[in-house]
Formats: sequence, structure tokens, C-alpha cells
Amino acid sequence: MEKSTISIIVVDDEKPIVDTMLVFLSRIGYQAKGFYDSDEAIKYLDTHSFDVMFTDLMMPKVSGMDLVKKIKDRGDDTQIVIFTGYATTDSAIEAIQFGVYDYIRKPFKLDEIKVTLNRAVEKLLLKRENVFLNKRIEKMLADITMLYDISNIFYQLENFSDVAEMVLDTLSEGISIRHAAILKMNADYGRYQTICQRGLSENLAEAFLFSKDDMINDSPLDSDQAVIVSDKEESFSLNGEKLPDCSAFNKIYLIPINYQGVTEGYLAIFQERENGTQIADELKLYEILATQIAPVFVTAEISKASDTDEHSLLHYDIRSAITDMGKISSSITFILFRMTIQGHKVHLEDFKKARVQIKKLLGEEFSDNGKLLSETWNYYLVAIPGANTISAQMSGNIVIEMFQEFFIGEEGKPTFRLDYLTKQYPFDSDNVSELADIMVYELLQNPFPEL
Repeated sequence: MEKSTISIIVVDDEKPIVDTMLVFLSRIGYQAKGFYDSDEAIKYLDTHSFDVMFTDLMMPKVSGMDLVKKIKDRGDDTQIVIFTGYATTDSAIEAIQFGVYDYIRKPFKLDEIKVTLNRAVEKLLLKRENVFLNKRIEKMLADITMLYDISNIFYQLENFSDVAEMVLDTLSEGISIRHAAILKMNADYGRYQTICQRGLSENLAEAFLFSKDDMINDSPLDSDQAVIVSDKEESFSLNGEKLPDCSAFNKIYLIPINYQGVTEGYLAIFQERENGTQIADELKLYEILATQIAPVFVTAEISKASDTDEHSLLHYDIRSAITDMGKISSSITFILFRMTIQGHKVHLEDFKKARVQIKKLLGEEFSDNGKLLSETWNYYLVAIPGANTISAQMSGNIVIEMFQEFFIGEEGKPTFRLDYLTKQYPFDSDNVSELADIMVYELLQNPFPEL
């Protein structure tokens, strides 16, 4: 805070002291108002507040303690410094106990005033900062509670569009974010696409289409953490192409919506130029929101699965395989692999080769202790009777590492991605049908591309 914004009042029935103080305070950069009559001063305090007050303790009509009580009773955070003679030192100490910041004995040196004033202002600003931080923490806790409460409603909505609309309403009405969008992977394009937005032009929403290989204003988007992109010459460019209708924004915050190690989508927040640091300060809050809605991305696809024969068949095969294996072993570790296309257009022959390679690797890795139970065009279920999840994860990592080596695109990046998860029966669930539901729920993602 600038010195010129600190308000100071000086009250003393000795006119030379007040005049000297006003001149000195002005010279060192402060603005102050002086009173020789304490009765006038206390009336002025009825309608005015100050950051710092210097006052004599013993004055006719209204004493310094009367002024102190006036300020304290009102609850102001004014830092008060008392002038006192040797004969009234005990009274000054009493005033300190009442909440006065400090006292200075008369006659005093101006250097004493400067040192005491600087300390008083420092304490005042620190106190106000603590109050501000406490209020922010209280608001953050209230907002987090609100988000957790709202997230319970998310799972009750069958239509994903309703969830997206509710998320943006929460940002707008609950946290005062006026410009935001939710993006979801469009498997046909291999790009994250705006599916719902607030406060953005149609042109911007349509043009805001990207993959993790892309860059906005030279900022890479391949991070699993939040990406903050600053404007360049009041504009934003996606892979060198200027995005439309962005001149009002100075930052774009991209918060990934991650689930089971996969970025299912993004929460994008556009900060207005005059907004300051509000969004950056509350970034953690938006990350919590992204975490809360992540499972909904997957749940939405499971809801669609009931109307899709291919998905229904996958679910049935997993249920049947787990049920059969559960009859012959009391403890089974299951690994469900999923293959996805990594944002690249691939030929059908490459896709077929990838499927063949996966089956070959699974056969080699699990020939001694496991079995490939079920497969669809991009899902593979392996069962390992009696194994533990750690050894299963080690085997899963080996398969993925070997698989990625075979399919590298022209840019040196994998054209296919292989993910997996492990679940153990009966430790993760003693109900085989429930275990199958959990596995599908945690791995199922966007609608599959038509090949």
C-alpha cells in the first residue's frame, strides 16, 4: 500500500506539536489531518475513520483515552500512538493494555515518530492481510463444500449435457466466473472440442479445438497439470492461427479433467483483462471441480452403452469371464487393457496390426500364469489366478512399454495408446458382477471412432 493512501489523524492541544507533525508527515509521504481541539476531533470521528492516530493523553474536555475508547468501541483497526509526559506514563501503559499500539514520551524526536509510524503501518497492513486471508479461506471452504454438495447431484443426472450446464452455472453463479467452457475429446477428430460454454462467442467456441500436441501462444498443452496461457499483443493463437474474439481476455486457464490417468476433457476459464488475479488465486478450487466431474465423463459413456450393442456385449463378456474364473479360484487378479488412438489418423491396416500385436504381447507375458479371457476391438481382459496387484501391474507396464515401441508416428509420438487397470477378487469386491461394473466404469471413455 502506498504511503499516500494511509490516513492519519493528529490530536493535541499544543498547536506547535500538531503543526510540526503535519509538516513532517507530509515531507515523508503521508497525508494527515490535525486537530488542536479534542472535542472537535471526537465529533469528526463520528463520520470518519483513520488508519493511524497520534493523540495526546491529557487534554481538556475530551482526553486521549476518550478518543481511544471511541475508536475501539466502533471496532476500527486504527493503530493508535499516544503522546505522554513522564507524569502520565502509568496512564500510557494502561492505554497499551486497552489496545493502543504504542506511546511516545514528550518531548520527542521526529525520528521516533517515523520509526513508530512505520512499525504501526506494517502491523496494520499485516493484520488486514490476515483478515483478508481468513475471509478468503472461509470463502474457499464454503465454495469447496458447495462443490462437493453439487457433485452429488451430478451423478443423479443421466444426460451429460445437463451436467455440463450445471458445472458452468456453478462457476457463473457460485464463483462469479463469466467466461468458461467445457471441452471433451471428439474421437472422430482426435481433438478436444467445446461442448458447452458461457460468455464466449460462437466463433471462438467453434475455433477452440485442440489436442495435446497443439500449442496456444507457444505454450504446450501436453501437461497433465493446469496450463495457464497469457495473451500476446492482446490475442491468442492456436498453432499459429489467431483465435477469434479474444481481445477482452488476458489469460486462458486450461484445467485437465483427468480420470484413471486419461485426460477426458478440459475445463477452460477465460480471464478478463480487468479481472486481476482472482482466477489464479482460486485455481485450486477449479482443479477440485474438475476432479469432481471427471467420473461423470465416464458415467455418461456408460449410460450410452446400454443403447449400443458393441458396448453391451463388452460388458456381458467381462461379467461372464469373471463369473467363470471365480468358480475355480478364491483369489483372482484381473487386468483390463484398453487401446485408443492418440489423436492421429491411422490406416485400417495399422489398426489391425496393433490388435495382433497386443494379443501377441499378452500371450507372451501371461503364458505361464494368466489367460486372455475376453476381447473386443479395443478391450482385452486378462485373469491371473492367485496373483497380487503389484505383480499384475508390473506385467501390465511391461506389455505397455513393449507395445508403444512398435507404433511410433512420423513425429516420434505413439499412434496408439495402451492403458490398463487391475482389480482383485474378492478384495476390491466380493461380488463378481459389481467388480465387472467397476472395471467398465473406470476404463470406458469417449464414443469409439468409426474406422
